[in-house]
Amino acid sequence: PSFLAKICAMWTIHYSKKIYLQTLDPMNLTEPHCVQILTIFRFLGVGEEAKSNAGTFFSLFRNGDSYKIPNHLCEVVTGGGKSIILGITSTLLALLGFKVHCACYSKILSNRDYNAFKDFWELFDIQSEIQYSTMSELAEKMINENGNVRELTENLYLKNSSDGKKSRRKVEKSRSILLFDEVDVFFQKDFLGKTYNPVATPWREGMKSLMKFAWSSKESLEASMLTQKTEYKTLEKEFGSEFMSDLAGKIVNDLEDVSGHEYVPTSDGRIGYRKHGSIDTGTYYGYITAFCYLQELERKNQKFNQAYVDKIIGEIHLNCGNFSYAEIPKSYEAILGVTGTLSSLTKEEKDTIVKDMYGIKKTTIAPSIYGDEDLVFEKQNHIKILKDKDSFHQEIQKSILSNIRSERSTLVFF
Repeated sequence: PSFLAKICAMWTIHYSKKIYLQTLDPMNLTEPHCVQILTIFRFLGVGEEAKSNAGTFFSLFRNGDSYKIPNHLCEVVTGGGKSIILGITSTLLALLGFKVHCACYSKILSNRDYNAFKDFWELFDIQSEIQYSTMSELAEKMINENGNVRELTENLYLKNSSDGKKSRRKVEKSRSILLFDEVDVFFQKDFLGKTYNPVATPWREGMKSLMKFAWSSKESLEASMLTQKTEYKTLEKEFGSEFMSDLAGKIVNDLEDVSGHEYVPTSDGRIGYRKHGSIDTGTYYGYITAFCYLQELERKNQKFNQAYVDKIIGEIHLNCGNFSYAEIPKSYEAILGVTGTLSSLTKEEKDTIVKDMYGIKKTTIAPSIYGDEDLVFEKQNHIKILKDKDSFHQEIQKSILSNIRSERSTLVFF
């Protein structure tokens, strides 16, 4: 506890020093809430049997003995400071020599939380031991630990084994712990049962020509039309007939799927996709995305540069493998998570996924930092059924005006 107290004291000084020195008012000192400290203690095993308490944890660590931090999931209400809990826990674990990876479903939130603590970690020179990322970024880091998987794949396809050996490196495995923000990460549609599918993308002039030909022939394109092209035969000598045959089929199929494909043309001339409140320009859907670039050029979108589009459409996609997102957490020494929805999980989700799949057998429901809730829900007064859409909108407007007159902020969700 004294070690954690010192970390929290340092955080308070670092976070509040400017405004405190200006006012000398102790009320301006920001410090972790006791519920947040309680949650961190629970992560460390405080309250469990003697052999698992925090004091024993530090003692074992100092003596170099092995100690298994138990996997643990803690519910913290929305607005309860999950980012502070994760930031201070990351600090403590990194100071004890662990690598810490904190996963979040949103890139925006992940960057926000990392930047909030970055300067603090630099005080201890532990910023390199802590990584905040989405699960896709985490997968990317893990698959490249022993070498650049894209370089290795390209060398394999092109049978350049000597370069492949240079790309490999032996990495010393360090003790690492996964922290995650929101248990929903495990249940979202692009995580459970899905795979991370990186590709190597060697660029070839012949591929650029084939893609342009395919786009110009989109109304009647067949694979046989591609196989007759000189550029196809040149690439076939380098990549092999089987690979090129599959490639021709993919180009035809992906071209057919461009119609109805939802994407966002960005202001800097990129094709992006909406993900968790932001636009992701790093995701590609086979050759569909490349055709979308050609589509924007055809529409004379001034934001799209011909040179960059040529770079995209000239890339050949070499599959590096399919890596299961669901297997990533299993490679860590411990999994610690905060969520606002633990109580909402179904029995199947708790037993089959949380407990059985990931071995998270310890859970904690933290009290609210705001005290007891006094919200009352009355069906007869708080639910209204209107006869038509006009009445529906009028009732919403009436409610908004009523709140405004009472000087209350109002959010309306449809």
